[in-house]
Amino acid sequence: MKNSNKDYYQILGVDKKAAADAIKKAYRKLAMKYHPDQNQGDKDAEAKFKEIAEAYDVLSDPNKRKNYDNGGFSFFGNFGSNPFDIFNSAFGGGNPFGGFRTNSRQVVGPDNKIALRVSLAQIITGATAVIEFNRFLACEDCMGQGSATTDEQCKACGGNGQLQSNMANMVFVTTCPNCSGTGKKREVCKKCNGAAYTSVKEKEKLEIPKGTIPHTLLKIPNKGNEIYHNGNKIIGSTWVVVDYTGSEKGVSVNRGNIYASAMVPFNTIMAEEQIKIDVLGCKNIEFKLDSTKESGYQYQIKGSGVTEDNDAFVKVFIDSPKNKLSEEDKEKLNKVMGEIYGKPTKQFGIINNHS
Repeated sequence: MKNSNKDYYQILGVDKKAAADAIKKAYRKLAMKYHPDQNQGDKDAEAKFKEIAEAYDVLSDPNKRKNYDNGGFSFFGNFGSNPFDIFNSAFGGGNPFGGFRTNSRQVVGPDNKIALRVSLAQIITGATAVIEFNRFLACEDCMGQGSATTDEQCKACGGNGQLQSNMANMVFVTTCPNCSGTGKKREVCKKCNGAAYTSVKEKEKLEIPKGTIPHTLLKIPNKGNEIYHNGNKIIGSTWVVVDYTGSEKGVSVNRGNIYASAMVPFNTIMAEEQIKIDVLGCKNIEFKLDSTKESGYQYQIKGSGVTEDNDAFVKVFIDSPKNKLSEEDKEKLNKVMGEIYGKPTKQFGIINNHS
């Protein structure tokens, strides 16, 4: 015989051999029926809501359920779980009635964090971005609690702020959930109607320094959430996570260094010209060609990266003539090349790549 006057199975209306899914389904149905949002001011419904939360808290946990079935209650005798936390957990963390409930212990911290995707060009040159985001403002009347303490004594605890329960010949003392231990009756805040927080949209300009590395956090001070802690208002910051692709249109950036490739006509290489490489239309990289370098050679241009402390690396490939040459031009070109390389040959040796 169990030492408890509560039959949790009967409270949820399920069989003692009910599976976990059946227990959850029964609880969700009853929780929706007796939820305070559905029964404003109905104390009986509120008590029932707490009772079914207590039953579900025990029967949904394998260890607690086993202990309960075996008649041992000290394991969960000091039940102090918030019924709204249990409700949110059973519904996947959300509130099916909408709104922003503080009595469900929805945590609102002072700081926000949002993501901002930028282009590679913006990282190379630096940019000013206009971003929009939401922030939460605590109700000033109830300080983000959704309810306020009145001068009337809490009937549930008789003004003591605590509740006592007897289980397994033991006395358990818990904080009164009706008044949160104040001993005074609480009522829904008239200004926010229990919402506790309001969401507002902000628009701010954000300077993105050139060379910002991926996943950098940039701070917008005093534009976070407004909350109350120990009676004091705290205004947090909004942190912006800057992210971008490391490669775009043949250009890549790694730790401030710029990498690119270019096709350059043979005659330009032979003339050892000073050339400019256009990088995404936002930057020119200038350097002098060396005719002794082979096709695909990577030039390192000091101080031409994203900042003066970074470098640019450009691979230059020889661009063969695209137009069809006349026989006369071919003869001229072959004559010049023959003077440089000697007579054409059809037999070549193997290059030792490991030498």
